[in-house]
Amino acid sequence: MDAYSLPGPLDPAVTHRDAVFARFGEEMLSARSQRQRELSDLIYRRLHDGAEMDQIEHLVTEMTRTAAEDHRRRYSGRAGGPS
Repeated sequence: MDAYSLPGPLDPAVTHRDAVFARFGEEMLSARSQRQRELSDLIYRRLHDGAEMDQIEHLVTEMTRTAAEDHRRRYSGRAGGPS
């Protein structure tokens, strides 16, 4: 594989990465807090109304920060974090 080739679909690393991303996405959607729902709705509405990314970047940053804080609070008492 050269520097410009992408790993094939059966590459174990790609399969593992895809599974991790899918699990993370499912967890993020199922465990969204009220604030995360509010922010995602606001981001969607602004994009739907024609906003450019630089106009909503602060909302995406806040969403990321909120999700990380919520995740940290949710798993702070568990040994080893989420499974």
